[in-house]
Amino acid sequence: MNSIVFIQIFALVIIGILIFRIFYYRREVRKLRAEMSELAEEIGKIANEIRGIPAE
Repeated sequence: MNSIVFIQIFALVIIGILIFRIFYYRREVRKLRAEMSELAEEIGKIANEIRGIPAE
């Protein structure tokens, strides 16, 4: 009987860790997307300057 309870607790701990990791990585991905969009804007400005279009 005790082994079943131990297995259930162990499974709940593993599920909790997985849920935490999913939310943590989703937050990191959001940060990276924001950084990528900023970099894309900078690259676009540089590309326009190279083409001869003045930067705003």
